[in-house]
Amino acid sequence: MFGAANSLSDLFISDRLKRRKAHFIKVSIKIETGETRTVTLLHYLGWPLNSTPPSAKRLLEFRRKARRAGSPVVICPDGASRSGAYCLIDSLISAYSKGKEPKPAELLSALRDQRMKERIELTL
Repeated sequence: MFGAANSLSDLFISDRLKRRKAHFIKVSIKIETGETRTVTLLHYLGWPLNSTPPSAKRLLEFRRKARRAGSPVVICPDGASRSGAYCLIDSLISAYSKGKEPKPAELLSALRDQRMKERIELTL
């Protein structure tokens, strides 16, 4: 889609900028309806499925970039493993940076509860 523009009724979407780094891709997408917004897509390449990230340093660098980009939507193909681990890591770091002492097991349970609630609501 890079360099392309798509229009659906009153919605216009176009790629604005694409940058490839060693371990992630950054794409800025302009979305126009009655107003114009730019959405930043960050695709992390350094975390193979069913494994741990080979570099904690690169994952933390990616996290810093993602936090600067705005409110995240975190996804992975199966919707649980890497995205869930990333959300847990992000939540723990955020809590520690605010001087809190989170309990990782409780936080993980809360993340799982949110995921399950959304899936249940989707089926109703």
